[in-house]
Amino acid sequence: MESNLTKGPILKSLIKLAIPIMASSFLATLYNITDMAWIGLLGSKAVAGVGVGGMFTWLSQGLSSIARMGGQVQVAQCIGRGDKESAHKYAQTAMQLSLYMGLLFAVFSLVFVHQMVGFFNLTDVEAYDAAISYTRIAYGLIVFSFMTMTLTQRCSDRNRYRPVHCYEYYGA
Repeated sequence: MESNLTKGPILKSLIKLAIPIMASSFLATLYNITDMAWIGLLGSKAVAGVGVGGMFTWLSQGLSSIARMGGQVQVAQCIGRGDKESAHKYAQTAMQLSLYMGLLFAVFSLVFVHQMVGFFNLTDVEAYDAAISYTRIAYGLIVFSFMTMTLTQRCSDRNRYRPVHCYEYYGA
């Protein structure tokens, strides 16, 4: 199923692009609400700790978008030109950059966890300990978030430009 969003009614094309983006945003928000509801069962101090640690997740998403968006633009241009080999190279480079940036962010976060959490001046020891614990767990594994964001973007490119499977870009 080939799709060319540059032809036809613009409203229909915008809706075709917007619905998956809105759906993924909605699911991410729903996940966070569910996550907080379960953590809320542990008490308000646990929620405060996770809330503090979660602030840096937003920072990490901004950093991960560097590789994701840069790779997306280059892959889209290559696909538009019909240059599948270059698209493959750009996609692999975006994944490698995501990996390295995710590892760097994880190491930085784990080394400076006390300074990062200390920025919020938590006075409650239990909330502070919950924030430290959550941050260590979440950011020790943040590299997977970096990689997932880039990989899912690459795979969604095939739906926008032409039928190409994402594994073709990564040599799988």
